[in-house]
Amino acid sequence: MTFPSSPFSPFDDARILHHDDDVIVVDKPAGVSLQSPEAEGGDLVARLREHLRDVRGLDDPYLAVHEYIDRDVSGAIALSRRPLANPALAAAAKNRSNRCVWSALIEGDPPKPRGTARVSLARGKNGSILPSSARNGSFSQTIQWTLLRSNAARHLLAVTTDGGSARHVRAALSALRMPVAGDAALRGPVAPRLMLHASRIELKHPDGSTLCVEAALPASLDWWLSCPGPDTMPPFDRLRAMLLESAASRYPLARRGVEAFRLFHGEGEGIPGFDLDRIQDYLVVWLGEQFDDEARRRALDAADSLGFKGVYLKVRPRHASRIVDSRRPDIAPAAAVRGADGPAELIVDEGGCRFVMRPGDGLSTGLFLDQRENRRWIAERCQGRSILNLFAYTCSFTVAAARAGAVSSVSVDASARVLELGRRNLEVNGISLDRHVLVNDDVSTWLPAARRSGRRFDVVVLDPPSFSTTHRSRFVVAEDLPGIAEHCMGVLSESGGVILACTNNRSLRMARLRGAMQEAAARAGRTIERAHELPAAPDFPVMPGAEPHMKALAVHVAPVRRA
Repeated sequence: MTFPSSPFSPFDDARILHHDDDVIVVDKPAGVSLQSPEAEGGDLVARLREHLRDVRGLDDPYLAVHEYIDRDVSGAIALSRRPLANPALAAAAKNRSNRCVWSALIEGDPPKPRGTARVSLARGKNGSILPSSARNGSFSQTIQWTLLRSNAARHLLAVTTDGGSARHVRAALSALRMPVAGDAALRGPVAPRLMLHASRIELKHPDGSTLCVEAALPASLDWWLSCPGPDTMPPFDRLRAMLLESAASRYPLARRGVEAFRLFHGEGEGIPGFDLDRIQDYLVVWLGEQFDDEARRRALDAADSLGFKGVYLKVRPRHASRIVDSRRPDIAPAAAVRGADGPAELIVDEGGCRFVMRPGDGLSTGLFLDQRENRRWIAERCQGRSILNLFAYTCSFTVAAARAGAVSSVSVDASARVLELGRRNLEVNGISLDRHVLVNDDVSTWLPAARRSGRRFDVVVLDPPSFSTTHRSRFVVAEDLPGIAEHCMGVLSESGGVILACTNNRSLRMARLRGAMQEAAARAGRTIERAHELPAAPDFPVMPGAEPHMKALAVHVAPVRRA
């Protein structure tokens, strides 16, 4: 199987703004670190070096960074192409003789068309720069701005500071009570990302000339500036550009060999209600039913333009609790709506685990992609241990645990249909059903019975739906979580263990999830040693300052103390 190369190439050639023997200037995407050993080859230098070698045919290309640009900031940055260029670029960076013009988006009352101000800043922890009203330990900074464009209460500024860096710009605008949108650290207004972009740099080239390079405003910033309503879809060209921006940030996943992930997460990337999943050579478009036919057509056309074999459609009901026939052709057509149909089943690889996915099977594809990193976390902790997987769905946590060496597991779900797919998942991974048992039952009745009978497990995965009904019970996560969590504490091994508690219910905040687990432990007579949040998967970006839609809390429970 081959992957579509264009959306997930290490670096888009169009982002190379200038290239000669001494200097290369590139338009860095947001969300990409300059250099990071944790980026698994996804940092800017590694990606650019791979691109120069594989696309432009340069053997072992040399690259050196002399100036810093924040991970969440996009825009133009210059790197040395050979060691002889280093002294000139390094000296310019140290002396701040290079000039950068920043595009900054703000929200609120319109500022003056042009302005200059002197502000007081201070250095904080970890290299941060903050507004400062105190003279002690602070330094002054000059900031200049020009209002380029306004749309209702949103404004685009061209900004320069004598400090030069993105951190100076952010702090200076915050000191003037015009914080950059999406700058949660400095209380900027809510936005899908940090709305700051290096739009122009002027630098002294090693040959003595002045080099001026511009980087166009990203489509995601331009769309936010247009003040879109909650049910609007960008024009085709802008939407396609936004999808390519998001695809660029997913390159590390494609490089790692992950075959199914979210290519565009509308909640965190500027179009709530529109998501796009990649499953091998196929795409699945998820749309809220609030979008009209024209918006739907645009979304499907933009997805189709990315070059995959086929595009499937799923239309989510406006309210998650509303029951719909998930196989209605207007809700979830069984066939691809753009391109060619794929096989009824696709078997995708995820870190050595294999999962069956069915892109044309109603409103379910068979795998929750937002749990990928949580499956990896569980797998790292379950060797030689027993696992209880509640609301198991298609048993992906069970597969991850068993493949990593879990000695036994029990997976419980009220739906025989999804458990049958869970059985297929175990089979394609060569996992024996003798020690990994599937139970078709209502968790609300099975779990208390297991507790009464003295069943014990080392690890419990609790991932309940927001709302469900069976012929015996009704479950609402916001109301019933403490009770079900208490029973989880009751079946946890007396020598201690771990509960992974997850919810994608938007109204249930992390503080409430923590509180429910604390309440459950107290009621069950267990002690929580520590509890920590697991980070959101990188393909499900979170709006700055917001909580992820998938909240995951790892709860480590102490052994039972005997009197």
